[in-house]
Amino acid sequence: MKSAYELAMDRLSASEGAAPKLTVAQKKQLAELDQRHKAGVAELEITLAPQISAARAARDADAIALLEKELRTGKARLADELEVKKEKVRAAKK
Repeated sequence: MKSAYELAMDRLSASEGAAPKLTVAQKKQLAELDQRHKAGVAELEITLAPQISAARAARDADAIALLEKELRTGKARLADELEVKKEKVRAAKK
């Protein structure tokens, strides 16, 4: 006899459908995309960190806010691009 939890999980998996199986090549592409994303984020942080530090040293609140917003926006843009690229890889014919 299954518990209520197991029954709920069965219904959930049935309603979502099975996740598509990925090929080895697709998994490799997804891993490469993750690595490129991490590199892009690191590059952005390395580029903006000295500017943010200088603004903090100068106690320039407007510059700090602007640079931190630029950092957040850049990270969000990179994350969005990553998801679009990953969906293309997942949707590709196997």
